[in-house]
Amino acid sequence: MSKFLPRLDLTPAQVEAMARGLYAVAASDGLLHEQEAAMIKNFFVALTGREFEFSVLFAGSHIEGAALASALTTSELKQLFLRNAMLLAYTDGTYGTLESQTIGRFCGALGVTRVESVRLEGQVGEFLLSSLPHPLKAA
Repeated sequence: MSKFLPRLDLTPAQVEAMARGLYAVAASDGLLHEQEAAMIKNFFVALTGREFEFSVLFAGSHIEGAALASALTTSELKQLFLRNAMLLAYTDGTYGTLESQTIGRFCGALGVTRVESVRLEGQVGEFLLSSLPHPLKAA
């Protein structure tokens, strides 16, 4: 794994909490896009090795910030979740206002400051740009 998305030892409860948080971000605009669903499923399966069914994992309401915070107790876990949430927000091509607001609420619940959130957003942007097949050049 990369420094941007480090491999951490996660408990099944932490993975489930993160997946439920990602689902809350994806569904915040009223739609669950195919790419968002695939990313959440891949995240869950890669980290647990278990089968994944949206109807089972997300049968209840969206995860609340307090529940997410109780599962993600370290700075590394919080940052891992938020980076994934920010990446997820871009998968449908638009980092929308509702997605941003949901991530902002999670930042608040996790005790992540606005300065730290902006830093993480910058890291996500750099990661996405580094993934392009050809570097962008100034005109």
